[in-house]
Amino acid sequence: MEKTDIIIEKISNEETDNNATQKNENKLTLTVEEMGKQLNISRATAYNLARQKDFYPSLRIGHRLLISAEALKHWLFDQTEGVIS
Repeated sequence: MEKTDIIIEKISNEETDNNATQKNENKLTLTVEEMGKQLNISRATAYNLARQKDFYPSLRIGHRLLISAEALKHWLFDQTEGVIS
């Protein structure tokens, strides 16, 4: 693979990542995996967090465990309140 091909592939991958991020910003709910990626935590940690009774952004719809995107933002703000000044 030539250097220019590598550069083009890298730019293409970055554009795909940016498009995926933009799609997530418009969603009302996230999967637990998507939440984990946004918070930069492992899949297992994300599921452990989502299953906690006091983690209010999580909700069940049928058998699916989903995260309210807006409630996640509020929860994250609540967690950092007093820490960041």
